[in-house]
Amino acid sequence: MLRGKSVSSRDVATQLNQLYDDYWEFILKEYPLSATYLGDHRHDGSLEDASEDAFHRRVGQSKKYLDRLRSIKKPSSKPELLNYELFERELEDNLEAAKFRPYLTPMTQQSGLQIDIPELVTYHPFGSLSDFENFSSRLRAFPQLVDQVIQSMRAGVRARIVLAKVTAQKIIPQLEANAVHDAKKLELYKAIFTQGTTLRKQSARG
Repeated sequence: MLRGKSVSSRDVATQLNQLYDDYWEFILKEYPLSATYLGDHRHDGSLEDASEDAFHRRVGQSKKYLDRLRSIKKPSSKPELLNYELFERELEDNLEAAKFRPYLTPMTQQSGLQIDIPELVTYHPFGSLSDFENFSSRLRAFPQLVDQVIQSMRAGVRARIVLAKVTAQKIIPQLEANAVHDAKKLELYKAIFTQGTTLRKQSARG
C-alpha cells in the first residue's frame, strides 16, 4: 500500500499491528534465549545462530520490515504515530549498527556465550521432562555456537576489528570459571542436578 493512498485509520492500525506482531515473532525466533527469559517457551530447545550468514539474514529482514513500515500511511492519532516513529527508529538504528559488523566481536565482558549459557539455568524452566529435553537440546547445540563465535572472531582479526585489549582481558577469567575437569563443580551442573532431584521426587509422589 502506498503512503498517501486513501485508507481508513482502522486499516492503517491493522496493518501496523500485524507488522509489529510479525517483527516481534521474528525477534523471538532469532533470539531464543531472550524468548525464554521473557516467558515465551516455544523456542526453549534452540540457541541463537551466531554465524555471519545469520547476521546478514537479520539485516536483510530488518530492511524488509522498514520497507513495509514506510509503505504504510502514517497514523493520525498521536499514540499510534509515536509507535510508528519508535519502530522506524529502532529499525534504522539496527541497520546503522550493522554497518560496523558487530558479529565480528561476539564476546565482551558484559555479553557473550561465556555469560549467556551459565546464566541460562536461572530462567530456563525445569518443571517437566520436556523442559529437561529442551535444555539438553540446547547443550548439544552449544559446540556449534562456539564454532560460530570462533569463526567470527577469526574473521574479525583478519578485518582488524577486535576488542580493546583491556576488554578482552576481562573475558579470560569468565571463560576459565567454566573450564573445569569435573563437570559436577560447575554451577550449571549443580542447578540442573538440584532441579532434576526435585522433579524425580515429584514424579515419585505422583
